[in-house]
Amino acid sequence: MSDDSYHQEVPLWVLVNYLTIGNVYHFYKSLDDDLSKDIAEFFADRYVRERRHHLSLSTKDLRTFINFIKTFRNVCAHEERLYDLQIVPPIISKYINAYNREANINVTNDELSKGDMFSLLFVLRFYLCKKTMMILLIKLRIYLMNIG
Repeated sequence: MSDDSYHQEVPLWVLVNYLTIGNVYHFYKSLDDDLSKDIAEFFADRYVRERRHHLSLSTKDLRTFINFIKTFRNVCAHEERLYDLQIVPPIISKYINAYNREANINVTNDELSKGDMFSLLFVLRFYLCKKTMMILLIKLRIYLMNIG
């Protein structure tokens, strides 16, 4: 038996570890409707399970979120100016209520429509697991305290 017979299919969870965010975006964009819907439901289900708040995440919104994250990542990777960066944000107004319920605050659509770092952190809440998001926020807080 040849060595090739053992490596005909690569599990998706292995493949994703080797993809850039841009690759993930284009890969997700190319999936059929059923599979992309399953993936969006996975993120929504995890959000509900970890945060105990209902969320319905559409495939279009997830695709837009990934593209938004990718754009910020590219700015960082190419050493462009980040501090005042504003990118056309994804339409996230329908997710504000879920965020406000979870965080016990009142964020407005105006605050999230600037396409800035705050918008990015908002979008990452739906993409990252709760533990990873909390670690990110703690590290960001420490970093900001040290430069201020």
